[in-house]
Amino acid sequence: MILLTAATPFEMDAFVQAGPKLPVQRLVCGIGPTEAALHLSVFLSQSHILPRAVINIGVAGAYLGAERTADLLDICLATSEELGDLCCCRANQLLPLTIKGCTLPSSFKLDESLRLRVEKQLAAAGIISTSGRFITVSSVSGDRARGNMVLQRYPDALCENMEGAALARVCAYFRLPFAEIRCISNLVDDPDNQQWHLQEACTRCGQAAAILFQEPFYD
Repeated sequence: MILLTAATPFEMDAFVQAGPKLPVQRLVCGIGPTEAALHLSVFLSQSHILPRAVINIGVAGAYLGAERTADLLDICLATSEELGDLCCCRANQLLPLTIKGCTLPSSFKLDESLRLRVEKQLAAAGIISTSGRFITVSSVSGDRARGNMVLQRYPDALCENMEGAALARVCAYFRLPFAEIRCISNLVDDPDNQQWHLQEACTRCGQAAAILFQEPFYD
């Protein structure tokens, strides 16, 4: 069986309301990297049989001026996840954090074959998705300046979220394929210019995810 995760009950509720046709394990993992890693680790360590794969769903904020862009309510798939602010913040820059003798894993490549299967199934249902690098942050980028700091370090960043890299790290430890589907709820801009479509993004992402829990993807 496939495990579906989401940070919040309302993101998961959108999936349930969309009416998946096949059984699915579900886990609301909490907001932020710490809660996400904790809840997924506990769930998997207590499972008698591990899921075949883990798919995370939710909303995300898209970066303006990125090399690869997404618009409001676009469906996006992660090719990789980065712990974007596990770094040294200095002079309005996010710089690599290096500590002698220590390894700081911060970049995680997601399962390519699983992502392509997701992309194909969505396309067959008429949903076109955009794939790219996702950035996991511990604080929401509240203005354009913060978004630009992220883009200076990751020019090809597509969008930001608060759980994906942590979930990817746990899945790598348990050797489980991991995929991530997010819908753009807002653009990372100055507060006066930001447009939030949280409910619509949750609904659209839930509907997209429900498409996966039917034939032939599920086999």
